[in-house]
Amino acid sequence: MANREEFGLDERVEDVAKWLAEPRTSDPPGYYIAARPQSGPQVSFPEAGSLILPGSFNPLHAGHLEIARIAEANFTGPCWFEISTNNVDKQPLAVSQLESRLRQAFRPHGVVVTKTATFVQKSALFPGSMFIVGADTIVRFADLRYHHDDPQQLHSAIEIIAANRCRFIVFGRMIANKFVDRQNISLGAELQAMCTFVNREQFSMDISSTGLRADNDINSSEGS
Repeated sequence: MANREEFGLDERVEDVAKWLAEPRTSDPPGYYIAARPQSGPQVSFPEAGSLILPGSFNPLHAGHLEIARIAEANFTGPCWFEISTNNVDKQPLAVSQLESRLRQAFRPHGVVVTKTATFVQKSALFPGSMFIVGADTIVRFADLRYHHDDPQQLHSAIEIIAANRCRFIVFGRMIANKFVDRQNISLGAELQAMCTFVNREQFSMDISSTGLRADNDINSSEGS
């Protein structure tokens, strides 16, 4: 069983920073709970069947919160936001970055901090859960470049996630100026069977943290 390491109830980021700095040998890595859900049944950590919304949340925005609301309204379990200090596409989060992100207004949702860079690792840490992702993320997961250009590695990753009883809830996203959802996504039958798609009528907000950061950079430069 994964090593569950809890601390406090809310926003004790100094304890998260301490945990982040310590070497860990558990496989899969454990997690810390930065905040517990304030809505729905009182739970101390993500249980089987939980909704897990992974992301960098740099920054957290209205689209994230609306996704969490829709997921909770249509699926079982409270929604937990997951911030991983490791990412396959980015440098590991510095302690100061993690502290800044944890101080955002995630409530009433729970927040967990992990070191899991891949969905295979996440599925081992949160068995039986549903991962909430955008269409761009699930397309990226299906890209063979993330599996050493080996179809068998992708197949094995899907098998492990399925064996851990995990699935994906997929929200449509704009990709290359086109809205991608169930109607036009290309994933392969094996992965597509593990996905439940949210209708465009339920969610079509086109907000991204990357776009918000770019806007902030422009505004900062114009004001300087």
